[in-house]
Amino acid sequence: MLATIEEIKTAINSLSKTEFARLRKWILEKDREKCDRAWDRAIEKDSASGELDFLIEESLVVKERRIPGLNRGEIWISDDFDAPLPDKFWLGEET
Repeated sequence: MLATIEEIKTAINSLSKTEFARLRKWILEKDREKCDRAWDRAIEKDSASGELDFLIEESLVVKERRIPGLNRGEIWISDDFDAPLPDKFWLGEET
């Protein structure tokens, strides 16, 4: 028998901190997987319909030649740029 939402909520409220953290991690992973699959399907559909053809055309246009060092010192990349984002970010708790 499947549990109701209220039964699931009650069960979640009774979890230890460790169990809750494991559940939260699992839910976030499942959510990302679903979003990734939905994104992939949308891209495949748009590509098949020709809606993304403009990207190919744009990529073939010769761009203005870049000048190395033109903006030296005007931008920087944080040391933690590649660090994983915290759970607070994925849960929408961080502003």
